[in-house]
Amino acid sequence: MKGTWELPMRERGIFVQELGSVFSVARGSNHRGECCQVFALDVEALPPVARCVWELPMERVEDFAVPEAYNLAYLGNGRFCVSRTVAVRVPTDRGSMCQERGTSFNLVDVSRLPGGELEVAKHGEAHCHV
Repeated sequence: MKGTWELPMRERGIFVQELGSVFSVARGSNHRGECCQVFALDVEALPPVARCVWELPMERVEDFAVPEAYNLAYLGNGRFCVSRTVAVRVPTDRGSMCQERGTSFNLVDVSRLPGGELEVAKHGEAHCHV
């Protein structure tokens, strides 16, 4: 199929040749929109289609808001880092609440199975409040 088409993703995509896919990240579609989705797009199909969609659940930390931004970085060898920036409400010394920014990081490994399908493994989380 020749022609022009739009890739079915909402954010910037990263082409990973050894996995034969373009990866992207976006806000998830669960009932409250509080998860993060990692997409793998098959760019060899014409037109390109979503091959896999993995949902990473929202961190369950008290007073975390819905993430303001998601970012995806490719680290090599099938490993990705997903970062989520959030607003965090924390108590002050005077007993009132103030808002601070925080970032969480998830490591995700993607591998190609012998049949060509992709498999994902999520590794721990790290939280950083600034």
